[in-house]
Amino acid sequence: MLRLLIHNWYLFVLRGIFGVLFAMAAFSLRSLVVWPLLKAISFVALMELFGWLALLTGVFTVGAAIRSLSRDRLWWLLLIDGLGACATGAVALAVPGLNLITLIHIIVLWAFLVGACELATAARLRRHPGDEWFLALAAIGLFTLGAYLVFYLPANAQDTLHWLALYTLFSAANVLAFAFRLRSLARVPHKAIQHF
Repeated sequence: MLRLLIHNWYLFVLRGIFGVLFAMAAFSLRSLVVWPLLKAISFVALMELFGWLALLTGVFTVGAAIRSLSRDRLWWLLLIDGLGACATGAVALAVPGLNLITLIHIIVLWAFLVGACELATAARLRRHPGDEWFLALAAIGLFTLGAYLVFYLPANAQDTLHWLALYTLFSAANVLAFAFRLRSLARVPHKAIQHF
């Protein structure tokens, strides 16, 4: 599993960079929705932002899984993670007339599905000291976001956008740290990686 991730470290960099850009855009939008005229478009913008976040994150993860078909028997974990994110993003982008409650339910399902896949991947890396913590933290962030949205249902798109942006920034930092850790491991000789 570690070698699978090492070969695809740059896809995690892309995922992290997109997460940072999404968070910046979401925080910018959040500051704009205080204006009454912009509140009408804030929910549509929230759906678009979340849809693109999930879709592109899923595409990068599916790309990592496809590149690893013949290299690791647990490539399917990445595939499920990526397909779940792609499906969620596609629904948020393609289904007209979603209300806030429905969007929050979609985000919660996405958070729990992707979080479970990332925790399972982190558990596979537990033999490799220090490698699993970044993914485990990202997964915990997803579960926290999902639990928050379940137990404290935000009343408006502005609050939902705020929490989604905070999670995305936290996740992007962990994914980028994980990617650069993987890149540093790529320099370790092949036999050393097998026994690491």
